[in-house]
Amino acid sequence: MTADLKPRELLPCPFCGSGDVGGAGGVISCYKCSIRTAWRESTEQAAESWNRRAIPVTITPSAQPAEAMRLL
Repeated sequence: MTADLKPRELLPCPFCGSGDVGGAGGVISCYKCSIRTAWRESTEQAAESWNRRAIPVTITPSAQPAEAMRLL
């Protein structure tokens, strides 16, 4: 049996920013907006997925449209 993860071990929700998140049974959920991870073999694996974030791409206003499209 897997122990429940505490919110301090998880990043805030990537969609609404709420820190009211938690998980058990191989799933991590946001209790504010109800988004959740796909089921994983363990809650620890679900937490790894939850805490993984895409690297943000910064496009400056001076970027040419073609360059901006290349970055996307």
